[in-house]
Amino acid sequence: MDKIAEKDVRVNLIGENSTKISLPESIIIPKGSDSAEFSVSVPDDIEFDGTESITITAYVDGWENASAVLNVLDNEKALLSLDIPKEVCENSGNALAKVSIGGILPYDLEILLSTDSPLEITVPQSVILPKGEMSVDFNMGILDNHHLLTGPEMQKDNRHC
Repeated sequence: MDKIAEKDVRVNLIGENSTKISLPESIIIPKGSDSAEFSVSVPDDIEFDGTESITITAYVDGWENASAVLNVLDNEKALLSLDIPKEVCENSGNALAKVSIGGILPYDLEILLSTDSPLEITVPQSVILPKGEMSVDFNMGILDNHHLLTGPEMQKDNRHC
């Protein structure tokens, strides 16, 4: 307000995107004041939605509206995680693995896969993480490379399948 309120003034508030913020429907500027504070809540979601600019408008019937922009920053990080077995036996067939992200996307995401040991483990070239999901399972092929452990290698790795 440009001047001190001569009586209590009810100010109505509207948020442009009501799913991203929560604010009171109205506030009161008390008599003798020129402003009033209010809280804005920002609920946490698990969506990757980036920074969103939300316009908050204050209005009183018969007065000119006032607007301000609030930037809501996304806290989801674009990170992948990979869960695989700690150990597998050669020629055991398949092992289940999972790739995950830290939130949900509004679209399908293709995730490329590779291995540095293609003679021992095979993986698909890619998997599709469906929109709205946080993880997808895939099979790793476990091959027998016909490599016999001898000497010090045999002593270091004495597990049996």
